Amino acid sequence: MKAFQRLYRRTRGLWLQCLALYYAFSDRRTPWYAKAIIIVSLLYLVSPIDIIPDLIPIAGYLDDIVVVPLLFTFAARLVPRNIMRSSHLKAEERIYIAKRNLLKTLLLAVLWLFVAVIVVRYLVMAIRN
Repeated sequence: MKAFQRLYRRTRGLWLQCLALYYAFSDRRTPWYAKAIIIVSLLYLVSPIDIIPDLIPIAGYLDDIVVVPLLFTFAARLVPRNIMRSSHLKAEERIYIAKRNLLKTLLLAVLWLFVAVIVVRYLVMAIRN
């Protein structure tokens, strides 16, 4: 269980870093060279072209596991600290809001599923009679 929690923390940290870089990129005070590295790191993350193709077992995914966090770290260090700090706060707030909205959405989906089951049962009973 600890390994899963550690993986969750790292994944959450990467997602938080990605969001923080997005907010840093949208800030006007961020220097152009930092914005260029942010664009390169995000494009590399979503690009199908890798340094090592994913078809090569283990090594193909290893570059994604190593290169992307390194690019994110490099980009974050180029952004001034005050901008990065405010971007991290915005990202954490966004993740909190997303969790809260996800809970509301799941609750609403369960409610709709319950209503759908009642309607289907009523229709089946009406057809049988």
